[in-house]
Amino acid sequence: MYQDVPGGYLQMNNINISASDPDLEHRVGVAFGTNQTGQSVEFVYNQYSGIAYDIANAYETNDLVYVQLGLNKSYVSAYYDLHPEATYAIFPFDVDVGGPSVVDAIHFNWEEHWSDPAFAIGAARIDWQLWTTTERDPVDPKRANVLSVLIYGTLWDLYDFVYDKNPGQCQVQSGYPTLGTGGKVFKTRFLMGNENQENNDYYWDWD
Repeated sequence: MYQDVPGGYLQMNNINISASDPDLEHRVGVAFGTNQTGQSVEFVYNQYSGIAYDIANAYETNDLVYVQLGLNKSYVSAYYDLHPEATYAIFPFDVDVGGPSVVDAIHFNWEEHWSDPAFAIGAARIDWQLWTTTERDPVDPKRANVLSVLIYGTLWDLYDFVYDKNPGQCQVQSGYPTLGTGGKVFKTRFLMGNENQENNDYYWDWD
């Protein structure tokens, strides 16, 4: 039994999790063998799942999108300056979050900010492309407005708990497998495709 798996997943894959997995908070919830790996599963969700919409419009995603748009100001302004006849343009901005440790991941805080998809996503890794549709401001030619941001790519997460935040859930995981299967660690993967990031009131202006 895998507790708190959000519904609507596309497929379930059998996988092995390493004891040295950088996303693993602790060595419970997986029955590690002598080779320091343990069997688990990965749930894969496609872009039609309701949780993909929640991810696209979470506060943390919104903040990440705003940062990425800001980093690309010089690229956008250069395009419109080089093409004075252009009234709109679409830019594919790459976003890759998640290095050798979860410190480099995007952290979702669902219980505080957003709808709760069963606490199944916490510190996640993403490889996204933000297809950003822009228009030159009809009044100020040195300003470009964002019309929409569509998210394509993948988000990965390993489902376990941090003791300081979720001691009760960690106790359930520490009982696996001798006290039952409810605390087994698993992974999730979300395939984002054409999710509209709705908080698109962003704009650039330049001299």
